Amino acid sequence: MKKQGVTFIEILVSLVILSLILSAVAAALFGGFRMLKQAEFKSRAMGIAYFKMSQALSKTYSGSLNNTTVPQLWTGFNDTEAEFFWSITATPEESDKAHIPYKNITVVCSYAIKNPDGTLDKPREVRLSNIIPYPYIHSRSKKVDWNETTGNYPLALNASQSDRPDPADFKDILSPEVISFNFEVNKDLVVLYNLAIEHEPDFADQEPPPGNQTVYTECLMDNNAIWGITTRTPIISQPFINNALVIQNVSAEPHTLQIRWCKDPSKGKVKLRSYEITVLAYENITWIQ
Repeated sequence: MKKQGVTFIEILVSLVILSLILSAVAAALFGGFRMLKQAEFKSRAMGIAYFKMSQALSKTYSGSLNNTTVPQLWTGFNDTEAEFFWSITATPEESDKAHIPYKNITVVCSYAIKNPDGTLDKPREVRLSNIIPYPYIHSRSKKVDWNETTGNYPLALNASQSDRPDPADFKDILSPEVISFNFEVNKDLVVLYNLAIEHEPDFADQEPPPGNQTVYTECLMDNNAIWGITTRTPIISQPFINNALVIQNVSAEPHTLQIRWCKDPSKGKVKLRSYEITVLAYENITWIQ
């Protein structure tokens, strides 16, 4: 039987088929490597966006969160294969039902992969959204202590002119300052104030005031409305005055709060050693519903 060898044409056909197979394998390997790189860059972009969103959410509703109108280049790591840019927008909005404000936060991180010739590929981006709600509870506080170095008291109180003091007899404790606030929704207020007083006689041998001699205190809203009751506290037996009251459905507009006091017409003076006034504001449930 006569044997025949491989012809030149058969060798050429085999080489063409082998080259096609190798080209397909190379394209698949290169495409897979590029997809892995794109997944890596997308993961990095997601990490940057998540980091910036965490920074934004760590701030308060009224905190210094500024919009970035021009995307900022990310310099957190040195990457020669891609460039990353980020931006943050905070848009004030409010709910449809109760009109409670909130801030809509959007973080965008875009990235462009560098081609072998140094040019940038078509940019891609990842986007995260979240909200910063308007706080349910707010607080305001003022505190002043007696200056032991100079011996100056914050306020010395003289007597009223009668056993039933008139409004003109009261003196503002925070004068000329007040606690001011301007919330964006209606609030209920809890007002807590603590006063530490000290009696000072007019002369060295003066007897202390009798036990029924008292100090009057009251809370004034917007300089024209008294909230709660006018309290009376014995001067000698109770040198610490602690009161609490609730003011409901305070409207969403600027307000001021003042604590005033006076004492009945006993001898001697009453001095204020220290005071601490705290206002807690929380959303009015009736208004929300």
